[in-house]
Amino acid sequence: MSYRVRIFSTPTCSYCKQAKEFLSSKGISFEDIDVSSNPEGLKEMRNITGGARTVPVIVIDNTVIVGYEEADIAKTLKEKGLIS
Repeated sequence: MSYRVRIFSTPTCSYCKQAKEFLSSKGISFEDIDVSSNPEGLKEMRNITGGARTVPVIVIDNTVIVGYEEADIAKTLKEKGLIS
């Protein structure tokens, strides 16, 4: 399955949990990449963000959002036609 939404996260990150709960509440399927146990995922996250060391990093199609900003996530999901 190909996901249009991916989230780079860690299990202990409260903002990551909130972001995943928000996406789920909107009916959005996503790929969750745990960067604490996935070195390739961590490398990819740093590449797409220019070296960010903070999570969550949410990728919606090709739009990258660093951090949990619900308004930014909702706006991007609407722009991409994933929610109304």
